[in-house]
Amino acid sequence: MPPTISIVQTRLHHFRVPFYQILHGMLAEKGIRLVLIHGEPSVDEATRQDSGHLAWATTINNRRLSVGDIELVWQPCLHLLSSSDMVVVQQENKLLLNYILLLGRQFHRGKLAFWGHGMNCQSPNPNGMRERWKRLFTRLPDWWFAYTDFTKETLLATGVPAGRITVVNNAVDTSSLRAWLASITEEEIDSLRRCHGLSGYNAGIYCGSLYEHKRIGFLVEAAERIRAAVRDFELIIVGAGPDAGKAMEAGRRNPWIHYVGPQSGRAKAAFLKLGRVSLMPGAVGLAILDSFAAGLPLITTDCGLHGPEISYLRQGRNGLSTANSMDDYVAAVVRTLQDRQLLSSLSRCCVADGNSYTIEDMARRFAGGVVEALGTEAEHIQRGAIS
Repeated sequence: MPPTISIVQTRLHHFRVPFYQILHGMLAEKGIRLVLIHGEPSVDEATRQDSGHLAWATTINNRRLSVGDIELVWQPCLHLLSSSDMVVVQQENKLLLNYILLLGRQFHRGKLAFWGHGMNCQSPNPNGMRERWKRLFTRLPDWWFAYTDFTKETLLATGVPAGRITVVNNAVDTSSLRAWLASITEEEIDSLRRCHGLSGYNAGIYCGSLYEHKRIGFLVEAAERIRAAVRDFELIIVGAGPDAGKAMEAGRRNPWIHYVGPQSGRAKAAFLKLGRVSLMPGAVGLAILDSFAAGLPLITTDCGLHGPEISYLRQGRNGLSTANSMDDYVAAVVRTLQDRQLLSSLSRCCVADGNSYTIEDMARRFAGGVVEALGTEAEHIQRGAIS
C-alpha cells in the first residue's frame, strides 16, 4: 500500500487546479498517493467566480455556523482520513476539523501539517484575541508548508523549528499566461481597444477579486486624480466579487474607466497586454505574479492588508509600495507613467523576477517537503515503506 497524503481545503480555487495536477504527478513518481478533499464556496465566495474542478478530487458539503461575528466551519471528512500517512490542512481559526485532528494525533499514526500564512495578514488587530488564539496552535503540527519566506520568518518568531518548515513560494500557472501573452498580436490588441473604446495608451490595470480589502473605492479615486495629471490615462478593471458594483458605477461616471468583469486564460492575457502598470492599492496576493508575467510594474500602498506574496515585490526594482496615502500613491503612479526610463526598467525586472516563482517550482518544493516530513528516503517511499 503506497503512503497517502491527504490535503483538505475549504474550497478549490481555479488557480490551484494546475498546481494539484502537477503535484499529483510528482508525488506519484515518488510512490505517494495524493488525495484532495475540498468543500464548496460560500454564498459570498461564489460571487468571485473563481472556483475550480478536478475529477479525481473528493467534494464535501461544508457546514457553516455563525456565532456573533465568529464563523465556524465543519468539514465532514474524518472518515476519509483514517488511512492517511499525512494530512495537510489550512491554518485557520474557524476550521473545527483542525482541532479534532490535533486532539486525535495520539490515536492516529499519521502526521499533521499546516499550510498557510502563519498569521492573518489582514487582521485589524495583530495582537488581538484571534491572533493570540492562532499562535497557540502554530507550533503543534508536525510540519509546516509556508507560503513564502515572509511566512517562514513569522513561524520562526512564533517558535516553530526551521527544520519543520518547507517554503513553497506560493505561485500560479504563469507559464500558460506567458505563452498566451506572447501569442497575442498587435491586430488583436487594436481590435480589443476598439471594442472597449480605449483611446489612451497610458492604461492602468486592476486584475483580481473585488472585495473590501482590495480598496476599490481608493483605486477609483486615485484613478480620477491620475487622469487629471496624465490626460490619456485609462483604467481597466478585471475581476468579480462583492464590490463589483463600485467598479461598474465608476465606469458609468467615467467613460475612461472600463469594467470588463472576470476574465481567464487568453482573454485575461489580452487585457493585461493593454496596460502600462498594475494598480492595486489594497491587498496584494498572487496577482503580483500576473503582473510580473505581463511586465507590468505593480504599484501598491503600505496598507497592512497584503498577503505573504508581497515579499516578492522589490521596492524600486520590480514595483513600488508607497505610504498609505492618496497623495503618495497618485504621485508614484504619475511619476512612473511619465518617466519612460523608470517604467522600462521596472518592466524588465518584473519579467526577470517572475521567472523565479513558477507553479512547477512550487510543486517541487511541496513534494520535497512531503518526503522530508514523512521522515523517509525517497527510495524507501517508492517501496511503500514508512519508517
